[in-house]
Amino acid sequence: MKKRSIRALCLCVMVMASLLAVPASATSEDTNFSFSVSALGYTEMNSNLYARPKDNTTPLYMCYDTGTNSSVSVQAKGCTTKAGSYVNATYANGSRVDYVTCNINTQYLISSLIKESGYSYAKLAFKSNNAVLPEIIGGEWSPDSVGSYQYAT
Repeated sequence: MKKRSIRALCLCVMVMASLLAVPASATSEDTNFSFSVSALGYTEMNSNLYARPKDNTTPLYMCYDTGTNSSVSVQAKGCTTKAGSYVNATYANGSRVDYVTCNINTQYLISSLIKESGYSYAKLAFKSNNAVLPEIIGGEWSPDSVGSYQYAT
């Protein structure tokens, strides 16, 4: 009788543990990026390399950690197909915005209306905050987030 009770207890613990475990979505895994951006306009991530499915309405995650400037301007862009024409869906402080500013070596959540607008793919676009020269920027991002970081504004 004692062995049966212990087995039942172990089974209950295993069932509860499996119910409480929330697996991370594949779209919340970070992807490294690195490319040249200019101050003259927004440079979008290459769709073939960087566009990713957006599974839910959580903010995008991004950390800009390589560059010569202390910050970059960032847009969250959405599209219905991976290789289609992407639309700026950046959202901050309760309304749509043209961009948010992200400082170097800081993890950010970037709000967007990508999923809410019916788009199923996401990518980022960047603009250098250097008035003259292009720069190589790098970092990591994911279209869906699971952590708690500050929101980009």
